[in-house]
Amino acid sequence: MNDLHDLTLLIKSRFPIVVVETHEEARMQALLERISNLEQWPLWTWSVTQGLQRFHSGELSLRPA
Repeated sequence: MNDLHDLTLLIKSRFPIVVVETHEEARMQALLERISNLEQWPLWTWSVTQGLQRFHSGELSLRPA
């Protein structure tokens, strides 16, 4: 199973929400960034404190600063 391929297919199939439950947060973040770069799609992040923000390379982190 290829995680990059599988997640890209889910996103391209236009599911309104894709939920990923994982203990490997950094790996998931890197995978989303890679898909975003390969497909030339914008990547957005959301948090309770910051709200919805556009991702800029190197910034993706769900951990507090």
